[in-house]
Amino acid sequence: MKRTFKKVISTFLALAIMITCLPMMWVKIEAANTVQERIEYLRSVYQNTYGYFSVSGGPCTDWTHAHEGWCNNCLLNSIPSRGGLPAGWEVGLGEWYSCASFAVYAYYCIHGHNHLSNTSYPSTMSYDDLVHVYLNDYYQHWFIYLGEDSNNYYVFDANSDYTQKVVYNRVISKSAYANYTKTTYHSTSDEQTPPAPGIEYSAIQPGTYFLINKYDGKALTLGNNEDWNTNNVHAYQTAASNRGQYMVISAAPDGCKIHPIDSTRLVQPYGDHVYEGANVNIYDDVNDSSQWWKFEKTDGGYYIRNTQNTNLLLTNSFPNDCNAVIWSYSGGNDQIWDLVPAVAPGKPVVKGVKSSYNQSESVVVDWDDTSDTNCYNIALERKENGVYKEIYWKENISHSCNLNSVVDLQPGDYRVRLASVNTKLKADYGENSYYLSTIGDYVNFTVKEKAGETKGTIRIDDVNVSSEQTFALPIYVDGEKIKAVTYIINYDPDYLNLLQESSSDKSVFALSSWVVDKAAGTITISSMDKDASYNGKIEEISFKAKSGKQGSTKISLTVKTAGDSNGNEIYVNGSEASVTINGFKRGDLNKNGAIDVLDALLALKASSGNIQLTSEQIATADINGNGYVDVLDALTLLKASSGEIDL
Repeated sequence: MKRTFKKVISTFLALAIMITCLPMMWVKIEAANTVQERIEYLRSVYQNTYGYFSVSGGPCTDWTHAHEGWCNNCLLNSIPSRGGLPAGWEVGLGEWYSCASFAVYAYYCIHGHNHLSNTSYPSTMSYDDLVHVYLNDYYQHWFIYLGEDSNNYYVFDANSDYTQKVVYNRVISKSAYANYTKTTYHSTSDEQTPPAPGIEYSAIQPGTYFLINKYDGKALTLGNNEDWNTNNVHAYQTAASNRGQYMVISAAPDGCKIHPIDSTRLVQPYGDHVYEGANVNIYDDVNDSSQWWKFEKTDGGYYIRNTQNTNLLLTNSFPNDCNAVIWSYSGGNDQIWDLVPAVAPGKPVVKGVKSSYNQSESVVVDWDDTSDTNCYNIALERKENGVYKEIYWKENISHSCNLNSVVDLQPGDYRVRLASVNTKLKADYGENSYYLSTIGDYVNFTVKEKAGETKGTIRIDDVNVSSEQTFALPIYVDGEKIKAVTYIINYDPDYLNLLQESSSDKSVFALSSWVVDKAAGTITISSMDKDASYNGKIEEISFKAKSGKQGSTKISLTVKTAGDSNGNEIYVNGSEASVTINGFKRGDLNKNGAIDVLDALLALKASSGNIQLTSEQIATADINGNGYVDVLDALTLLKASSGEIDL
């Protein structure tokens, strides 16, 4: 057929599933009394077999159809040889393409007369009308109109995708339809009230489900339950221990989202290519309609249609555990999915790992056994330049796994996790095989250099600040006096701006070297003094809380090396501090977005005890940082409200 709707044209023709069609039968219109009954009868001939409107009952494959959009297999004047119309019956079209052939044939079956006789040409479409849309001599289409909603028309047609296939309730977007310059509506006097347009979709209760395919009882499964973009989704034998089969269904702007329980990535056609035969994988949520699905209730479960093209359904077309795909409606059990509410099994949990170790301590990993698991694997990663990289992986480990025996754990940040594996459940995919596993969460720990007995701590304290407030972070030595030290400060640059790149005038050290990476949020400080050693406050770092941020963020201090006044290396603990950013702009007590005289008045009343401020208000009004709101803070706010000073 010469196509009309450019936007409906498929980009690719997937491998065709060859379905043997029932020979087209003549619809006995006298057996159906209403227009709707006649349409339903005609639908029953094609819908369940996804038939071809052609002489052969199959697709048109010769050169003429491939290049011209028609051939003798799909022309209306050839169809009577299959019993499609009474012998010698003339529809008045002659040699037209299969979309027109089917639409004219369907119109006759519905109304019992030629579309060119006993007909009118209204200005709008009505249920059961024969519609001919026209863009130019090349792009045209014919269909039976069924109804519409705000976005789409729903039609009964053939060959809309160059396959000669007949589809009931095919979706044509109104935006595509608006491109057409000419339409003809063939109407008749026996029109009747139509059913509601389109497919009736079910509201799915958000939750966790097994999606069980009716064809073979297998469950929709994330390949090896591994969370990475483009990982495959397929049907595999159902196992309650396989967390990759637990699918979370949630609301989408139009339909539902589906994602594996251990991933935020969404089930969707490969690379958002919504075409027949596309594989189904997982991808990052980009709020695209190709990632949404609509559920149509049917016997034994649901048809799950892709929102971007509801003609394409989630299909288990490959019973050998290969990818699920999207495919046009076929009526087969491989397109029916039952939703079984599920409670996911627990992940393997790492036990016995502390948050911090000296370098000489052993890091021992243990866990509790879970059901249906006969093998445990371990993965160890080390943080390098702000990124964790795998340094050790081993299958089938034993309880009380000592990481020091297999890895030289140098000082640094690490994380470890387990995977529980059921070697009785093996999936074959292409040339590869893998066992089904459940991957646990990471547990983080730090290894610190051990140079002797712990002599003290380099300490930073918690801070409460306002949005956009500049604040100083003091650094203290508690315990042993130090003469030289190298330590690393880690902060979150999404929350805090570093306001200096070298030692402050508050530093007690004569020599101090800073290496700053603002993008990564790290400051490496090496300091020493020739003639003295120190206890107490040794440094001060200036930050500014970013605009619009609130909540809590962490600043950590890790000591790499430290030495005392005798030149001995000493071991000193690091520390961690919380920075709580309240929702107030500095000085803006009434939270109106500006510092004004009302803020100064509130501070003055608080300083005299006439009103009580909240902890957030105190933090933002304590300009001089003495821990409470006094008259000096009120005076400072008054000056700021007049523009005399900036806070």
